[in-house]
Amino acid sequence: MALLKKGYSQEDIAEVLGKNHSSVNREINRNSVNEVYDSKKAQAKSIVKRSKSKYQCMKIVKCPCLIDFQP
Repeated sequence: MALLKKGYSQEDIAEVLGKNHSSVNREINRNSVNEVYDSKKAQAKSIVKRSKSKYQCMKIVKCPCLIDFQP
């Protein structure tokens, strides 16, 4: 967010982060509101999305003994 506000290009930001520029582009597009990117809002959005993930509610994930069980 800081580099974006300072006017750095998405390619420059990706290079600093060690990521592909398309990943940075998707992150910015996915989490921008009124064409403004806010990392705190993006993190909050990510937490909500993860909490609604089907894997969060699976009993097998919460109990390692079930993962290893083989009938």
